[in-house]
Amino acid sequence: CLSLSPFLTPSLYPHSPSLCLSLLSSLPPSLFLLSSATPPSSPPSLSLYPLLFHPPCLCPPRTPRTPPSLSTPSSSIPPVSAVPGPPGPPGPPTAMNYLRRRLSDSNFMANLPNGYMPDLQRPEAAPAPPPAAPLAPPAAPLAPAHSPGPAPGPAGFFSSLSQAVKQTTAALSDQVSGVAGGAGGGSGKARSLLVIDGPHTDWAKVFKGRKILGEFDIKVEQADFSEINIVSQATGSFTVDIESYRNGVKVSRSVRPEFVLVRQHAFSMARGGDHRSTVIGLQYAGVPSLNSLHSVYNFCEKPWVFGQLSKIFKTLGPEQFPLIDQVFYPNHKEMLSTSRFPVVVKMGHAYSGMGKVKVDHQYDFQDIASVVALTKTYATTEPFIDAKYDLRIQKIGNNYKAYMRTSITGNWKANTGSTMLEQVAMTERYKLWADRCSEMFGGIEICAVEVIHGKDGKDYIIEVGDSGDVDCVCSVY
Repeated sequence: CLSLSPFLTPSLYPHSPSLCLSLLSSLPPSLFLLSSATPPSSPPSLSLYPLLFHPPCLCPPRTPRTPPSLSTPSSSIPPVSAVPGPPGPPGPPTAMNYLRRRLSDSNFMANLPNGYMPDLQRPEAAPAPPPAAPLAPPAAPLAPAHSPGPAPGPAGFFSSLSQAVKQTTAALSDQVSGVAGGAGGGSGKARSLLVIDGPHTDWAKVFKGRKILGEFDIKVEQADFSEINIVSQATGSFTVDIESYRNGVKVSRSVRPEFVLVRQHAFSMARGGDHRSTVIGLQYAGVPSLNSLHSVYNFCEKPWVFGQLSKIFKTLGPEQFPLIDQVFYPNHKEMLSTSRFPVVVKMGHAYSGMGKVKVDHQYDFQDIASVVALTKTYATTEPFIDAKYDLRIQKIGNNYKAYMRTSITGNWKANTGSTMLEQVAMTERYKLWADRCSEMFGGIEICAVEVIHGKDGKDYIIEVGDSGDVDCVCSVY
């Protein structure tokens, strides 16, 4: 149809739809890319009707010609073969040429039905048509035709195509982002966070919907210290393998965290409680963490931490930093006697009240020394304080909170049995203690200062804890 349109005579105009249909039937199937219709042998779908029954849209624009007079002999009409054809070797138009010529026609764009190819139907400012030359009145009525307008060139076609590609890509990105957001992941921008903690807190829910710098999603991997194995190389390459049990089924997975949040103690004298090798592996790989792996490793021995408290005590003095008087014994051989009773004996490195014994006189003290000999560890002693309540002063970044803990059962260990916990006002004195303790070991972002308030009205600082001792969820979120 495209190649024979210059040769159609006015007498053939009424038959143009049938002629176009027959010509379309001879075209290759690759030319039917604009429609989802079946090949021309089948009845055309509705999406092909604008192409079949609008000849001015299907054929290239033509300049109206004056029909020959009835008195003109038929010999004056040049035969079809005498009309010169387009230059170049004859042949059917290719699919790309067909698409370029169809999508470059402004009339084709204007005559498309509403909702058909909306990405390409954009209003364009059409230049004013040139003044039509006076034509002789037609002798016979012609088939109605649309006035042809100037068709945009190849530059307009590629501009329209590139704009359509941009719109489609933007829409696809929005859909992918929506699906990824609903699934809880990011569109290729998630950062992996390894939280070392037990199953009592679901950290995936804590970080759900939160972003780093407002841009990166957080993919949480949670595991216990006992479930983690790590292999590190000096070049920084490492692999963290997690083996855990979920509903009685063993689950294994490998992760490469970009950050680690340590919420457990790396060392305890309990069976299977030494996980310092995992901390060394993470430090060897250079993985950043909170608190720092350097401080986590230094907190593995309580007397080592108490030595840092002694430095602060010597700097601030007993009035501003009331540190309890503690004695360190490297082994049982040195535990011969103590200056006063009652005292509290702490054996080795333990938590939650374990390894703590109240000794009221010398004979009990010697019995405890024999127990220390069996444990083959160090011990410390400190005077027993008849406590009114305990204080825990927590610091997470620039967030401060203080809690008062009172024993309900009357146990001298306020952290065992039934206790009552309530938040109290943060004073400048409490803030000073937390700030100075957070400076040890190069700085720790999460810490907790343990204080005993005696019935004598005095405060006694007994120890400081790291990120494994602070309830981050209740304090921050």
